[in-house]
Amino acid sequence: MKKKTLLLALLLLSATACGKNEVTDHTTEAGTVTQTTTEAVTEVSTEAEKSEAQKLGYDKTYTFKTDDGGIFAIPEKFEKVYEESNQGGNSFEFEDKSTGMIIDTWELARYNRRDNMLDETVERVSGFSGDDYYETLNIDKQEDGKVRTSGKLKDGRHFVEIEVLYENMYHFITFYSDESRAALCDEIADIVEERSEYEDSLGISGRLPLLTFNGFYPITDEELNSFTDDEVVEAINEIYAGKGFIFDDQETLDYFKEYSWYNPTIPSNEFTSDKFSDTEKENIKKLQTRVDYSPQKNVTEESSSSGNKFEMVGGGYYFVPEGFDDITKETYALRYVQEWQNYDLDMYIMVTNTMQINIPIGVEEEYNQTVNSYGDSVTLSLDKWEGDGYILSGTDSDGQIFYHKVKTINSGDGDKYISIYITYPSANSDTCNKILEDFVFSFVYE
Repeated sequence: MKKKTLLLALLLLSATACGKNEVTDHTTEAGTVTQTTTEAVTEVSTEAEKSEAQKLGYDKTYTFKTDDGGIFAIPEKFEKVYEESNQGGNSFEFEDKSTGMIIDTWELARYNRRDNMLDETVERVSGFSGDDYYETLNIDKQEDGKVRTSGKLKDGRHFVEIEVLYENMYHFITFYSDESRAALCDEIADIVEERSEYEDSLGISGRLPLLTFNGFYPITDEELNSFTDDEVVEAINEIYAGKGFIFDDQETLDYFKEYSWYNPTIPSNEFTSDKFSDTEKENIKKLQTRVDYSPQKNVTEESSSSGNKFEMVGGGYYFVPEGFDDITKETYALRYVQEWQNYDLDMYIMVTNTMQINIPIGVEEEYNQTVNSYGDSVTLSLDKWEGDGYILSGTDSDGQIFYHKVKTINSGDGDKYISIYITYPSANSDTCNKILEDFVFSFVYE
């Protein structure tokens, strides 16, 4: 009997030394996630070999599985206290009530193939010299698809952040503690990093588009300069594809059919420019300054077919809509004003083109003064500052709709200031809105 008892004891000791602890499992629903609690499997054989985090029980974790593919191993001492879902991604916050330590998870889809937030993190840390948020910032680990950073925040807290890019989804895990628990925080981060896993739960692996949301955001000069000519053509096609444009070229059509978001519904001969937003129109024009291309042969000539081309002094041109008379009253040296009037629609267009300007105030100050001058007499529907100019649109107290766009252009001949000002009665908005859209879309700045 003693020999049998001794044998059982030796077997149990052997199992413990091999790290084969008993595992208990139960599943509960936690909002939109599945939460599974598991007693940690360890490979330490003596108490002395355990880390501080293991001695305190932080190696006992449960699985927190998100809809975005994160399978996070969260220590049982941390309970979920907050969650948020919006266009900026989905995030969860966990807190250890006994110590005040925090674990944040944040997940965000990678929307285009040129951006890589991990590379941006490495670049930011490499050039870090202090800012309003971080006191210190270091790279602890850099692997393919993963970056781990740590440091001290301005509020005195210690932090560790693990960034993972898996199948076009970013997964962030951030740990916060007071400075006295920095070493413990690092050990907890080690445990979570080692045990967390990821999967492509949304089916977004594969080729990504070139632009974010098909050109929903303005393309910067830096982006444009970084594109190859082939990428410029692809970017133009993407903006059209986002509107359901059916490409005549079969190879291009097949290329975009590989994207789940592409819904080809509008034949090229039925597609009109009013499908685009102002930003998309500006993006197309900007791209076309690099490559003279359109998937729809005459899309950029739509407006020109219904009006005469007017070339501005110093470069640039636009198309005067049909039915508009030239009512220009005066032109000054280095300041050129063209005025056009449609008497049937009571629609007025004024284009000001100023060369080598030396005005007493800057464009941004002019923008601020203009907005402040409206007061209660104007209801703005569009108020947009663009860095090199602005767009204001709305309705005044007389029911007149107005559109005012100002843009500055740097060229070899000096700065140019171009202003487009359009007004018309709200009663004629159905017809006039289309004329305005075509006029602004056809406008070429040079």
